[in-house]
Amino acid sequence: MGIGINPVTGLVPYEAADETLQPLANLEAVFGTASGSLGSLESTSFLNSVDLLGDSNKAYEQVFWNHRQERSTVDVQLRGGDIAEIEGVALLARHASECLR
Repeated sequence: MGIGINPVTGLVPYEAADETLQPLANLEAVFGTASGSLGSLESTSFLNSVDLLGDSNKAYEQVFWNHRQERSTVDVQLRGGDIAEIEGVALLARHASECLR
């Protein structure tokens, strides 16, 4: 689960776009250490209000540029006042050839 905690400061941003960007950055760091990338990301975004979907979409556009990354979005009450969380699964490069057999 990608949450919006900045690993350096330990703080959580209070804007929907920033709290969407931080989990994506956290997921990218984890996937990168395992030879993966966000390019193969399948994700579910959890937002504490559907009204924040536009801000969340802007954050995804910053990360994925013109590519509209497929994802599901769920309107849910998050713990601790969090605005956004992202659950992500990515295909690792070293396992891709095994999946394509």
